[in-house]
Amino acid sequence: MALSRQALRFGKFSQTFNLSIHSMRLQDNIMRTTVSLSRISYALYLICDNIIWLSRVGVIRCNEQRFIELGQSYLLYSSALAAVKNVYQLKLMHDNRKQYVEQELANLIMMNKVLLWLEMGKNLCDICLCLHSLRKIQLSPIHVGVLGLISSSTFLFKRH
Repeated sequence: MALSRQALRFGKFSQTFNLSIHSMRLQDNIMRTTVSLSRISYALYLICDNIIWLSRVGVIRCNEQRFIELGQSYLLYSSALAAVKNVYQLKLMHDNRKQYVEQELANLIMMNKVLLWLEMGKNLCDICLCLHSLRKIQLSPIHVGVLGLISSSTFLFKRH
């Protein structure tokens, strides 16, 4: 099971890297920068995760702890940039709220705001978990579990 899950992550790296290349075509400078750098950073996190896995199954030898810390740093950077993107998107929606006169469109915009707030909450949970993993903040095991549950639940909710 773990072997197949990890094998799928090799494909996720290439998909994430390709998405980062496509996001460089966005017109908005802030969106282009935050989305592209966030995706590149996440792809680098996946590379570190793959190296750790290859080391654990005996294919290569490496300093696993170093790659764990490096991977968590990349994940922290990716989550922080994603949170910045969420704040920017919420600001854009707030600035343009007067344009939404029709009720149906206003309802759609409100749903998008809720999803953005959920995504920002997930990113903030991920930031806290990364900071804990990097030993920058101290969290109790229950807090780590709750933050992980919130992050995972939000991710699954957004996927459906």
